Amino acid sequence: MKKVSFILALIICSCTEKQVVYYEYNGTTITRVDDGNKVYLFYGKQTDIDPSHKSSYIKAEYSGFNSALAGYIRFCNNGKVQVLPVAAYFEEIGTNEECESVFKKLDK
Repeated sequence: MKKVSFILALIICSCTEKQVVYYEYNGTTITRVDDGNKVYLFYGKQTDIDPSHKSSYIKAEYSGFNSALAGYIRFCNNGKVQVLPVAAYFEEIGTNEECESVFKKLDK
């Protein structure tokens, strides 16, 4: 029984590890952090991936097991980025004045 509990705990813990992906185009970088059923998008290549340390970012959240997360990142020629949500809940946290509102959600 202890072995089964240990294996189950190991599987659950291994599924919740944060994953970091960098999207780059024409000198503009977006950092994506997957943390369970939440995804965070930060402007620029970030090494500090804790959203509580950031003043602006996009947060996407989906319900989990039988849900989906989908969206597009559009890199504009002027260095701005547009996030186009398709599936899941997307929310813009704060504004990025330094980058002149680089995150812009488009209404469907």
